[in-house]
Formats: sequence, C-alpha cells, structure tokens
Amino acid sequence: MRTPHGDIKTPAFVAVATKADVKGVPAARFNELGIQTLIANTYHLYLSGLDAVEKAGGVGKFMALAVPR
Repeated sequence: MRTPHGDIKTPAFVAVATKADVKGVPAARFNELGIQTLIANTYHLYLSGLDAVEKAGGVGKFMALAVPR
C-alpha cells in the first residue's frame, strides 16, 4: 500500500494509538516489532486540545517517531 509517508507491506500489524500513545509499547521499539504504521485516534487529541500537536508539527512528530521511507 502506498501512502504519502512511504509504502506499507501487507499484511501488516497496525498499532492503535489513543491520544497519540501506543499503550505498553515504546515508540523506539516499533521498527523492531515490525510496526510500519499506526492508527492515531485524533478525536481524543481534539478533545484534549490540539495546540501541542500543532506546535510539534503533526501527530508523528508529536509522538517523536522516526518514520523510515
């Protein structure tokens, strides 16, 4: 699957990040675990306020992820 951020090999394990946080898995381990992409529930971020996410430059940077291309 092609996305603006790179290709995702399928089938893929897709992590779910509520409030831009994958519970129990540090972002530094995503590559090691084969997590190529995630679903970030932006609705919860919206309810909490988006200022911090906007200042960081988006959800990926807010989560401090290094997205390989």
